[in-house]
Amino acid sequence: MRRAATGGRAPHAEARAGGAAMTRAHPVLPFSSLLRAVSDLLAPRECVLCGRAGAWLCAACGSRIPLLIPACPVCRKETAGGRAHASCAAHLSLDGCLAAASLSLAPIERLIYGCKYHGLRSAAAALAHLIARAAGASPAFTAWMRTNHPVLSPLPLHPQRERARGYNQASLIARALARELMLPCRTLLTRIKPTADQVKLTREARRNNLDGAFSLARGIVEIPPAVILVDDVVTTGATFDAAARILRNARTDMSIWGVAAAYHAHTEGEAPAPSKIPRWRDSMGLARHAVSVAV
Repeated sequence: MRRAATGGRAPHAEARAGGAAMTRAHPVLPFSSLLRAVSDLLAPRECVLCGRAGAWLCAACGSRIPLLIPACPVCRKETAGGRAHASCAAHLSLDGCLAAASLSLAPIERLIYGCKYHGLRSAAAALAHLIARAAGASPAFTAWMRTNHPVLSPLPLHPQRERARGYNQASLIARALARELMLPCRTLLTRIKPTADQVKLTREARRNNLDGAFSLARGIVEIPPAVILVDDVVTTGATFDAAARILRNARTDMSIWGVAAAYHAHTEGEAPAPSKIPRWRDSMGLARHAVSVAV
């Protein structure tokens, strides 16, 4: 029997070629996208303010969140971009600190505690967007970024705590913020000492608690001339300053800023009420797990 005219290729070769073409036309979804699709199916993201589907904080509601006036991290008086006043900065390694919104706002509190304690990793993007909005609203901070081309670096968790939680929320926020601001992100520090919970401590006790808590991350040889340290919440700025001290010990001629999604103003020694930590919707444990694995 004569072979059909197929340009010299056998029919089974044509079938293979057709299959390859179909494969190219319908690419397989990346694993992270598949995880995100599953998490959205089991626990759809809904705006914490209006309930609109699609994001934990929709664009319309996010734009209405009131931003904090930039303030000195020590005296909390207004200052350009959150820079520490000269009279307050005598013992600081940190140049300034910019917090986006108050933790007392219900949607901010829900996003922070959801991301930090309830596995809602995807909430980090909303928190990063809030920080980016605060940065853009401060001419002084924007000018500093344009002049210094800083590197973002998350505040590290102690390895034991990170293993227990499964992730470092500051790292998630820092990576999302790097995409927002189009800046590089590097892990410059590691946490070498487990510390007591800062929330119940006085300002002086916080500083003592953090003594020797940080060191340079393994393999870090050169420190960038400008760094933005990233965390979810700032209270007194003691954690930022302890981390900045390690960087400044390695390089004196540098500028270091801290940024956080929320500022927690509380009386020294006072812990947040347990009732303020929200209970997220969880259908047989599936919703929380699905969101926790989505990046």
